Amino acid sequence: MVAGLALLNLITIVVFAIWPMFNSRTVGGGETVAQIGDVGISREHWINELEQRYGKDVLKEMVNEEVVKQMAEKYDVSVTDQEIEREYKIMKTLYGTYEQSQSQSEDQRKAQIKADLLLEEILTKDVSISETEIKNYYNDNQDLFRIPTTYRISHLTTATKSEADKVVKELTKGVSFQVLAMEKSLDEFTANQGGAMGFISEDNERVPKVYIETAASMKTNHWSQPVQIEEGWAVLYLHEKIKGEQFSYDEVKQQIRRQLAMEHIQTSVSSEVFWNELEVDWLYDAK
Repeated sequence: MVAGLALLNLITIVVFAIWPMFNSRTVGGGETVAQIGDVGISREHWINELEQRYGKDVLKEMVNEEVVKQMAEKYDVSVTDQEIEREYKIMKTLYGTYEQSQSQSEDQRKAQIKADLLLEEILTKDVSISETEIKNYYNDNQDLFRIPTTYRISHLTTATKSEADKVVKELTKGVSFQVLAMEKSLDEFTANQGGAMGFISEDNERVPKVYIETAASMKTNHWSQPVQIEEGWAVLYLHEKIKGEQFSYDEVKQQIRRQLAMEHIQTSVSSEVFWNELEVDWLYDAK
């Protein structure tokens, strides 16, 4: 039943998520989503292709999400919103390009974090870790539970200051920073992403030090005046600022317990180990 419902949801989600991209029309008695000369691509053909290419993977993800949910309810396992928020913050600050991904919304990312934490809790629910062992680990590894002040920025680089000044003038007129970066920035790597650099901090050696100094004095959703860099000049845009923080023992105690407990388990870190327990019945060949 889980697999059958998941397949139905998969087809529904795919259709309604992507359908607005096209203006379908009826040609020769059937809906056509694209026309190439005299040849049309039917809605049915399109949906079948999506199912063949991505159906199994998406269905398996949906089944595993439901498996984790049911197992958490069965064993009364939960994680707090504070844990989810902290993990999300850590992911953004430690993995600079994490936030650049457009494949998932913030809510989807947090839902995935929750599922991952719940799975770890379920897998390690019977593993005993002493308070002393947890405290010792925290005291010996406090740097692992510290995040530096971090900034999510975009930049636009130019060869001369006069060019950078022109960019600032266009920004004051309401022109999009992203559009200007794609059109004018000399940094080819980030220009294609509208100048996006992801999250940077003073611990990051891949960006000019002046970027950190400038971002520290900026307001979010604002651009900077031109700053000089080795390659020329740059204008920055600050999207978000995350204040540095040292997490206390009480805040990360459960996180450390899970981490240490995971080292003791012999099973695979996957919800698939519970398929038999929940009698997952595959009505669609996704295994």
